[in-house]
Amino acid sequence: MYNKQFFEKVFSNKRMERYFKAHQNEQKAILHYQCNVELAEAFYVSLSTFEVALRNALSRELQTMAGREDWYAIFPTTPGLIGLNRYITQAQKQIAGRNETITASKVIAELTLGFWVSLLNSEYERILWKDLGRAFPYLPKHLRQRRNVSAPLNSLRSFRNRIFHNESICWNINRVEDIHDKIIQVMGWINEDIPVWIEPFDRFASVVSKIRKVMNWNNYCKSSIKEKSYTIAEKQKENPKAYLPWDAEADNALKKLYEDGYAIDELAGLFERTQGAIRSRLKKLGLGGEFDPGVFI
Repeated sequence: MYNKQFFEKVFSNKRMERYFKAHQNEQKAILHYQCNVELAEAFYVSLSTFEVALRNALSRELQTMAGREDWYAIFPTTPGLIGLNRYITQAQKQIAGRNETITASKVIAELTLGFWVSLLNSEYERILWKDLGRAFPYLPKHLRQRRNVSAPLNSLRSFRNRIFHNESICWNINRVEDIHDKIIQVMGWINEDIPVWIEPFDRFASVVSKIRKVMNWNNYCKSSIKEKSYTIAEKQKENPKAYLPWDAEADNALKKLYEDGYAIDELAGLFERTQGAIRSRLKKLGLGGEFDPGVFI
């Protein structure tokens, strides 16, 4: 029988702390962690398909735009795109480090999801969106603006990174289902047949059903951890700008980063404020409402 000491030794006290605090029963906490691992694994089909489909769709449009297979070769001489060349250099170093011949197809395959998603950020809108927008032919007409694609892509990137960094995702199952739905929706924007193709072997729904049953969750997990009371001074030790007024410059920066798809936890770190403060400010600015991959954590 595996016990608390085993899990804290293998996976660290810090990683397991939340599970053991949430459940008085030690074996229930261990089962919860196991469910987290299984849930992360269940995202492989949708996330891997999404990543490859996005890469190929954007690469095709970039090749058409540049008129060459190694479309990235125009970056160093194109004002506004020069900064992207660092991704290309890194990819070429990775290939060379494996003693492989550097080819266009290998460079494209080596580029990270962060690179592909960044192409749709606001700083490249004037240069790239007209061409890259064609990578999403099934995007509904009323949504055909860059930010309507960039925001979910950045959120999915953030969520994907959480999974690959073995972080906690199995707390609010409803929110996790929203994210899976968003992955399917975005793939459908690229090609309407992709969601139909993966459905027979995408195990996500069956894994979620199993987790709901074994954890006895009807709709979502309510952690037994209660928020402790705190003072403003205590909060400002954690977030120096907590409860300080916002100014126009900060509002504009927040709007831009949010529209570029930065997650709530990322914005909280950048602005040195709590996640609750970020959500509240976004609401006052008429933004928010899109799912955030950090909400359920």
